Amino acid sequence: MGTEPHARLAAKLDAYADAAPALGGRPLILFTVPAVRREAHLHQHLATHPALDTVDVATTARDYTHPGGPAHHPTNQVWLRLGRPAHRQRLADLPGQDQTAAARRCAAEAFAGPPAPHPLGPAHATESKATAP
Repeated sequence: MGTEPHARLAAKLDAYADAAPALGGRPLILFTVPAVRREAHLHQHLATHPALDTVDVATTARDYTHPGGPAHHPTNQVWLRLGRPAHRQRLADLPGQDQTAAARRCAAEAFAGPPAPHPLGPAHATESKATAP
């Protein structure tokens, strides 16, 4: 919604950078902001952030429309990589996780097993899912 200060977004990058070794690769972090102006300010603020050595970041502004193109849609050429050449890319063209990283994540999920049961029983688990925002 564009309400978090840049320092809070930088802290999120720090957390993802700390988790990157366990994820097995360079996580791609996506931020969507309401306006191109806020996006530009975010890029200025985070351009030299140390987490960029460990994570990839791309942003999009919901008021951005590709010249001559359709309205803003996350699959269109609307993503701008932080600290990279200033041209927008399609979501599918952004850097992704390699196969080794994906295999490690699957192995970690299998090792963790299924989620723990709700402490108050199955009826409460269903109830909390139905009322979740």
